[in-house]
Amino acid sequence: MKKILLLSALLMLCFSNCSDSENCYNCDTTSANDSEIVNSEDISNRATSDQLKYNQVMYKGSHNSYERREDITEQISNSSPAYQNNVLALELDIWRNTPSNSYTNTSIPANTWVVNHWPHPGRYGKTLASYFSKLKDWHNRNRNHLPIMIKLDVKSSNGGYQNFHEQIEWYLQRFLGDSDIIFKAQRIFKDPNRSIRHNVLYENTWPSMNELRGKFIIVLTGNGSWMDQYVRTNSRYRWAFGMKAQTIANTDNTNSGISQANNTIDNTPNYVFYNFSMSDINNKRNKAGSREYARQLARRGMITRVYSANNRSEWERCKSWKISCISTNKIKNHDWAKIDNNSMFIQR
Repeated sequence: MKKILLLSALLMLCFSNCSDSENCYNCDTTSANDSEIVNSEDISNRATSDQLKYNQVMYKGSHNSYERREDITEQISNSSPAYQNNVLALELDIWRNTPSNSYTNTSIPANTWVVNHWPHPGRYGKTLASYFSKLKDWHNRNRNHLPIMIKLDVKSSNGGYQNFHEQIEWYLQRFLGDSDIIFKAQRIFKDPNRSIRHNVLYENTWPSMNELRGKFIIVLTGNGSWMDQYVRTNSRYRWAFGMKAQTIANTDNTNSGISQANNTIDNTPNYVFYNFSMSDINNKRNKAGSREYARQLARRGMITRVYSANNRSEWERCKSWKISCISTNKIKNHDWAKIDNNSMFIQR
């Protein structure tokens, strides 16, 4: 009898172990499947974000990039943790030295454009071409990079407009590249008989982030009268985008903020980029209408930039106001200076 009882106990233990093994196996299998689902979702999210259009996203920029401790190619590197570098927009202040002799797109001198904040460094200043050379080398090593905005802030005013559009575009062609490396503003013109604003608003012509991989986007700002003339001179053939220096609407009323944003867009048909100072936003930080002004520009697909967001509260304010490009002096070692923990851009 004891032997029978012992045998029964052993059989029950065996079945119990077998059942536990199956349960463990099922549990492991479920866990593995869950892991696969998570990974698939991550991949799907990345794919979805890559399909966002350029005017739908928010990203980190550097202010006066040439003055930062980090080299410009370090700034645009994909780094970890997320607040180290990961910049998608550079800024270079440029001054013109009018060439003394006639020139073409293959002979325009390197010192036609030199880089400095203030004052004009003369013909022996550091050339814009030297920065382009670094960017081309970096591009050749990272051909699948996300689109990088290069904002050129024109400081010159002497000498008049001359043929500024040729001076800058021939220079770009000689020292940076052509359509293989530059996404030209002319590509936005699906309807060449309408303004760039119309094409962005009604033709939805901005490519996706994925489609813009491997490209630099040239944006010009600075000398206001030169910019206005540049963007209206045979607009559909221009290489660079103009960026309009703009002040934030000063209003507590949200409807007024929205209305004023619409007026800004309506009154500047040759611009789809707008530039704001952080100090202007700080002065209006408690005004709901001012915040709505910036958000309405975002809703309508305009690209906005703020310069000198240099602390946590300013950074978060810019994110809340749906600014496209948040430019800062704090390229590294400030844990708030990031767009996202996992991506160099997010939907704004």
